[in-house]
Amino acid sequence: MLATAVTASEGVQQNEASPPGNVHVQSTWRRRAVWSALGTGATIAILAGFATQRGDAPTPALREHPPASAPAVVPAVSVPSTVPAEPASKADALFEEGMAYRNGENTAVDDDKALASLQQAAQLGHGNAQYYLGLMFGQGRGTEQNYAHAVRWYREAAMQGVADAQHLLCLSYAAGRGVDPDRVRAYAWCEVAAKHGSLDAHEPLKLIKKTVQGPSLIAAQRMAKEILTEIAGSAGARKLTSPDALSARQF
Repeated sequence: MLATAVTASEGVQQNEASPPGNVHVQSTWRRRAVWSALGTGATIAILAGFATQRGDAPTPALREHPPASAPAVVPAVSVPSTVPAEPASKADALFEEGMAYRNGENTAVDDDKALASLQQAAQLGHGNAQYYLGLMFGQGRGTEQNYAHAVRWYREAAMQGVADAQHLLCLSYAAGRGVDPDRVRAYAWCEVAAKHGSLDAHEPLKLIKKTVQGPSLIAAQRMAKEILTEIAGSAGARKLTSPDALSARQF
């Protein structure tokens, strides 16, 4: 039994059996978002099956169109402790407002206003807002394109069980967009996304597995279990304690 979530024009649906905040964007919209957020060259390189052999450096295709403004690596961020999220209604209202401006629902498309509303909702711990804020940074909508910022927000949403964010985080690690290429983490996040119901994560997972063998595969599978355990044991949506604070994640 599927219950339709917010932003029907985006085709977002939520599976009642899935973890809270676990949203799935219908295939056409999801693929467009992935291509735009990661760059077509990187996505094609991933889906083509990683032309390099195990242990080789990433191919030029994986580095095609490098981000102009984003650092290659997301540095560790020291963050004060989090506090429980604001009442859901406030974050939900900001999220819906941001999506309305983003998609032009009953108003003109306004990326600046969309970014501002989504960022407020994301700071209040709204998982879907964190995911779409990551897309805004990845696509360069309402702001300069910045893959590192995109990855930070994908990670926040991913740790709340948002499967599409987990899938994009997998591809980001695989392509080295906003982070150093890391196939162990790429495998772990694709496995987590697949377990949370992302159908699009299955094919990349198979491809990445061909390049991650032996101890690396064991480490990747262990990491996936640790991530799943942390997500399952989390207290749900969390508010960040300052506008610029982002959780320092080990995954």
